[in-house]
Amino acid sequence: MVTEFGYAPPDGVNVVFRCDTQRQVMVVLNKNGRPQDLTLARFAERVAPGDVARDIFSGRETTLGDTLHVPARGPVVLEIRRR
Repeated sequence: MVTEFGYAPPDGVNVVFRCDTQRQVMVVLNKNGRPQDLTLARFAERVAPGDVARDIFSGRETTLGDTLHVPARGPVVLEIRRR
């Protein structure tokens, strides 16, 4: 069973989490013409500083901090591993 959590888009940045018993994916869509630094505290029930995020497009892994840099007019899709 897949569960979806959506968050209202402040400043034109939509965030949706899709989760099942094995994986959690975070989808971020920035509709703005400028990059955004997204404060992750708002999503504390889904992600926390120290969690590992893998970009599904590039395969690059990063450890999450307090913010996530989101490029202008583009998606960010991350598979999240909770610590």
